[in-house]
Amino acid sequence: MRRIFLFLVIFVSLFAAQNEISTEMQDEITEAKFESNITKNQSLSSIPPAKITYINLEPEFCDSSCLNELIKSDMLASFMARFEPAKIDDKALLDLYASLGGEMVLKLAQSDKIAVIIPQKIIKSYANVVSNAIMSYILKQDANVEVKFINSSDESLSSLQNALQNARNEGFIYFIAALTQNGANIANSLILPNELIYIPSVHSSFVTAPKPNLIFGGVDYKAQISALLAFANEKIVAFDDGSALAQKL
Repeated sequence: MRRIFLFLVIFVSLFAAQNEISTEMQDEITEAKFESNITKNQSLSSIPPAKITYINLEPEFCDSSCLNELIKSDMLASFMARFEPAKIDDKALLDLYASLGGEMVLKLAQSDKIAVIIPQKIIKSYANVVSNAIMSYILKQDANVEVKFINSSDESLSSLQNALQNARNEGFIYFIAALTQNGANIANSLILPNELIYIPSVHSSFVTAPKPNLIFGGVDYKAQISALLAFANEKIVAFDDGSALAQKL
């Protein structure tokens, strides 16, 4: 279960980063439509997404030594074709396989669940970014996992407490929470030791003494600015939109 959860963490972060900026008009439209979008019946296309298939023509199993020889010979297509992720434990080989587009083996039970907490009034159109990313990944992986969307409305202590408790009452211990800095700090105070919460919208530096079972997917702005300064001259202009994030930056 942790593996599918970590895959979702990576996927949501990448998806969210591409959609972080939205207009006020989109926010107003999205706020009115979000509830119906995630509750109404929808028909999915029967056409599967395009993918690359590597056909293994060799009957023998290719172990770690064999795979490393293929890498040394720059035979990456053969490497992908002969790689059997369920039988390989070498982390370096698994990482290379995944980086080349290989799909890892996910073993999920009927009881696997993820609750998604959405403070709709606070994050507005970002709610659809998160929900679409999660559902797209699960459908792509054909993962046998239950996802429950919970609209907490806002990020007050009582709202987040109620949202978490509602999920706990149904047996959820894995959460994705699209929160701001304020909500992330509250979630940090509410999380239980046996739970895991992923917050795709906030970096760990925005939370005071973050607990180890909180995972963050937000941008490390300090590191990003430091990297940009390496290419900047003495003429630097800073723009401020008056938001809390702008003030922190």
